[in-house]
Amino acid sequence: MVEENKDNPKRVDYIDSDLFVPTNEWDKERFVGVYQCEICTGVVLKPVECSTPSCAMLYCEKCINAMREKECPHRCGSKVFNQPNRHMKSQLNEFKFKCQNQPRCQEIVPYHNYERHFSECKANKVYCQNPECIAQKKQVDDLLAKNESLRIQHQVEMKKLQDKAAKDIKNRVEEYEAIVQELYN
Repeated sequence: MVEENKDNPKRVDYIDSDLFVPTNEWDKERFVGVYQCEICTGVVLKPVECSTPSCAMLYCEKCINAMREKECPHRCGSKVFNQPNRHMKSQLNEFKFKCQNQPRCQEIVPYHNYERHFSECKANKVYCQNPECIAQKKQVDDLLAKNESLRIQHQVEMKKLQDKAAKDIKNRVEEYEAIVQELYN
């Protein structure tokens, strides 16, 4: 996902985890589930970490900020998010990803250079200088940014619904267990 503004014409807002390029099996094992945001399911961008030591899940800063209730989606209850520790950042910076402009761009880019590469990627250039083409591209980019925001909101709401459904099922199980216990007594 890409967003445009005057200060930074092209900015990465989402890296699909399918763009991850493992250099070996161990890389793949380290990456899967650890460096993916539980909200957007993409690679964590500008990661923040839940402050509860037993949780310590990573999320995109943008995803956490987009939530109405800034509470850890991993159900630990924390409302505090910190920068990940140096070790986590270092591991993340070791990973490499395909440019999201593939197949027009075939570059494999380290995480720490991904945003810079994307902002300078030749595949992002508007080739037609006709004002109508530029305006249409801006409109498409605006719609993509709005779509991304809605997608994040949808993910958060789906997580809430799943949590509610799980709680309802747990309550029903407890009710049935109580009835069974009464029948045995």
